[in-house]
Amino acid sequence: MNHSEILKASSKIIDDRNLPYGDPMVNHTCAGELKEVFHRYFGKHRIVSNAERAAMDNVITKIARIATGPVVREDTYIDGAAYFAIAGSAASPVSFDAELEDTLIRRMSEDVSTNS
Repeated sequence: MNHSEILKASSKIIDDRNLPYGDPMVNHTCAGELKEVFHRYFGKHRIVSNAERAAMDNVITKIARIATGPVVREDTYIDGAAYFAIAGSAASPVSFDAELEDTLIRRMSEDVSTNS
């Protein structure tokens, strides 16, 4: 395929998806706004890998599609679940560190008992 054929095919895909998924500009505007808020907090308290961040961006895109689309499609939820699973797999091992979690819980318990 040359560039003209690729653009023509992509235009047809966009037009075909407008009906079930809604206007792409509305969807992407919503996704951008959601991502802006999400990224304001995400990664501030732990290390976040690029792969986890990208997968979470895809989850947010699916959420925006649900929020703005004229119909709900099952594949949007399936894709969203898959991206959540990918994000979980890509999360920094520190995020799932049981020893660190135990230490934090112990410290919080100590703080509570000290302040009581």
